[in-house]
Amino acid sequence: LDEVLTAYGINKVCLLKIDTEGAELRVLRSAQEWLRKRLIGVVYFEWRPLQSIARGEDPFEILNFLGALNYGIFASTQWFADDKVFSLPSVQQWMSVQREQWDEMLEKKGNLLASPK
Repeated sequence: LDEVLTAYGINKVCLLKIDTEGAELRVLRSAQEWLRKRLIGVVYFEWRPLQSIARGEDPFEILNFLGALNYGIFASTQWFADDKVFSLPSVQQWMSVQREQWDEMLEKKGNLLASPK
């Protein structure tokens, strides 16, 4: 992806949406230099941890990869909701997810966001 973006003369990406049915980490690795240089603002990607485990992969590898590049991870507040959280069905609210919360995400599936810290 680094080479493709450069070849087309693109110098910054505001939002990178990845929906590759399990190849999200591969796409991110191909954009590693752009991520390192903060040329990609927000990454929106699928989180399917049980499918990763079934393929023999570590579902946290993608989160570790993004974290090593100093990107924060954000999930829907509904994943961690209690009775005090109210959200309209049509409005997606996001919260920063810390490493100690990752295990709670193993039973979740949906989309995550990553952005530079």
